Amino acid sequence: MSESSPLNNNEYNILKALGIESEFLHDAIETYKRDAQNDNRNDLVQLWDKIKSDKQNHVSMLKDALKQMYKQA
Repeated sequence: MSESSPLNNNEYNILKALGIESEFLHDAIETYKRDAQNDNRNDLVQLWDKIKSDKQNHVSMLKDALKQMYKQA
């Protein structure tokens, strides 16, 4: 695959998923957590913390997959 070639489906899929996961992590999760804190809903704070951790793992897995894909190219 050359530097100027368009993205293949797998590259696109990984990048798209990475963008979705990252956007949620950086734009929404803290707002949701803060709302739960403001309502004294510790159960929901814990839920958002768990989801944040899961999303961070997803981002890490997607980044690793992308790195591996380019190592093989």
